[in-house]
Amino acid sequence: MLVLTLTLLLATILLLINWNKALHPVEIVLNWMVNAMINEVFILITIVNLDLIQLSNKPISAITFLIGNIYLMPMLTLCFLSLFISLKSTWMRMALFMISLLIHGSCLYVGYGLGLVKLVHWSYYPSILYWAVILCLNVFIVFSYRKLLVRAGIMNGSINISKKL
Repeated sequence: MLVLTLTLLLATILLLINWNKALHPVEIVLNWMVNAMINEVFILITIVNLDLIQLSNKPISAITFLIGNIYLMPMLTLCFLSLFISLKSTWMRMALFMISLLIHGSCLYVGYGLGLVKLVHWSYYPSILYWAVILCLNVFIVFSYRKLLVRAGIMNGSINISKKL
């Protein structure tokens, strides 16, 4: 129960940190929904279909793991995206990407250490590969969606710009 409370508290703190940053609220909602769906599909594939990861038999541990993947992981990804957008240097972005990749890849092992999941046939490399693809996909989505918002006039804070197009 304590881990569930800490997970929810940490994700809420990350949401509040993201609230007034580089991402528009519409971008936050879109990326949160996309990441929650991606993480849910990851859970279904690895736990239910492939049986690579097993949830704990305790219901509160399973709920904590699911909430962590649906609520906390998208918040970590949003923090990564807001920092990625605010950085201008390519080297700093690459360093941020690597650090974020290590943090995201290690979250499953933190859950393993806390007893939330059992890793049956899972190593660190698939986790790193998975999160590298997901973070690249998120960067692509953010920049694509940002172009769409600018074109619609929402990004600049004025909806009247879209009527001129």
